[in-house]
Amino acid sequence: MNTLLGVISHLPYLDTLNALACDNVSGLPLDSSRIIKSGCHSNLKRLDLSTSVNLSDEALLEILRLCHNLQTLDISGCKYISSAVIEQLHVLVPHVWELKIAKNDRITEEGFQTLVKLRNLISLNLSLCCNVTDGMYECLKTRSVLMGLSADLVRFLLSSIQRLNIIHLMGCAITDSAVDTLLYRNSTPLHILAVMNTRVTLLTVEKIRARFPHLNVHFLSSNS
Repeated sequence: MNTLLGVISHLPYLDTLNALACDNVSGLPLDSSRIIKSGCHSNLKRLDLSTSVNLSDEALLEILRLCHNLQTLDISGCKYISSAVIEQLHVLVPHVWELKIAKNDRITEEGFQTLVKLRNLISLNLSLCCNVTDGMYECLKTRSVLMGLSADLVRFLLSSIQRLNIIHLMGCAITDSAVDTLLYRNSTPLHILAVMNTRVTLLTVEKIRARFPHLNVHFLSSNS
């Protein structure tokens, strides 16, 4: 059973698995249904599948069905992962507190909205995500494409995920209007806000810093 799913199912006490940039990850052994039905759930807490470029929705869903205790998940750069997976995370891996889904162009705004169902989510990385309704534009100074997370979506996530205290939005086409909701946030204090290469202004960043004195802001204006 030469697959990632086979590894996970046969190592029930495995705590951390780094499969970074494994281009041949399939996750689908021939008898995967037998493994899943047997209730052989892994104690895996941390799973890094970032830049596993051939990982499919079907394969990732099969893997996550064995990882009910997962706490951190990195699927950044997994270009075939879509909203079909994101919309099921709260059921398959309800204990996840750190989620990285950067560099993805297949997840829709509706898919991102379901992240509010992850009640334990503390750290969220949406850097360089695109195909999220609006805001996509070309930054002429750097000749790089900034990705379009809509202001409405960012405001929704920041206000709805009450325990969120780390958020990465680097390279997203957001402005002050996307993050000014932080000024009125009464839930968990924010610890890290990464807004490099966005249209968020220094004035708004300074206001947010005043609101959260211990906030670590990663800021570099796309206009600088």
